[in-house]
Amino acid sequence: MMTRAIELARKGMGRTSPNPAVGAVVEMDGQILAEGYHQKCGTAHAERDALKGRSFPGATIYVTLEPCSTHGRTGACVDAIIEAGISHCIYAEEDPNPHHVGAAKTLLEKAGVQVTTGFMEQDASALIRGFRSVQTRHRPWVIAKTAMSLDGRITRPEGEGQWLTGREARHCVQQLRNEVDVILTGGETIRRDNPALTVRDYDRPIQPLRAVMTRQGLVGDYNIFTDEHADRTRIFQNIAPDQVLKSLAQEGFNTVLLEAGGTLIGEFSDAGLIDEWLIFLAPMVTGGPKSGVAGLGAESVSAAQGLTDVAFHQLGDDVMLRGLVKR
Repeated sequence: MMTRAIELARKGMGRTSPNPAVGAVVEMDGQILAEGYHQKCGTAHAERDALKGRSFPGATIYVTLEPCSTHGRTGACVDAIIEAGISHCIYAEEDPNPHHVGAAKTLLEKAGVQVTTGFMEQDASALIRGFRSVQTRHRPWVIAKTAMSLDGRITRPEGEGQWLTGREARHCVQQLRNEVDVILTGGETIRRDNPALTVRDYDRPIQPLRAVMTRQGLVGDYNIFTDEHADRTRIFQNIAPDQVLKSLAQEGFNTVLLEAGGTLIGEFSDAGLIDEWLIFLAPMVTGGPKSGVAGLGAESVSAAQGLTDVAFHQLGDDVMLRGLVKR
């Protein structure tokens, strides 16, 4: 049941900020009676989407995150659970907001609802990485994505296409864009490649914000200024990376996909602002001066960023590595 709730929550990833993506399943005697998820900010939370004001006396509700206990645009989910006659509430993870954590358990148990917490917490944790990051560090979760040759280069002849990797890898990037709030790049990438930075393989009602960091400004008929999503473009000129992230968090964005050249990725890496790496390796050796990750780099091997939860996937002829930065 919790696995199903997690599947439902994933449907909301990239669409619910500043709220987290949450899924819920109502069950009795091994049968699913109702299910729902938070579809976008301003709509019903997962619990209310599942319950829809109906009664389920004696049922159990599985939720990926602690039910909210305060009234926002919609009523508190703990109230909906109590009013539905739910007898047991099982949720995977506590609310990372220090002002709300544990409140649901207190209110539900006071109303006679049995509460179980921490069930499949590790499985559900990835759903709210961005929300947790904003609540605890006041900045979004940053995923650095880069595609490079086997020797770590992104060198290409002038005027040649921007892709080193194949079709399967590019589709994977579209999937990732579909799950984030912001795509962040540098002015040099815009000037060199003129990318659209859009979600093209998925039905995305609202495009992720396209944020560009630049020192010298950006003027021209680039795609990000002229296409149908031009209003979803933001320029940050001469603003430090940590301040850019702080500003994005204040505007309600939870997750950032850093798609940029080696210079900007290196700057974020040196500042310790990358939380997750997604590296595509193309089966070629290009040499040349342009590195996939530049910056000052680590002072020693022992000081280099380590990764955990590392996974490798073969995508056509390319290999993708994904892992979390050790803290």
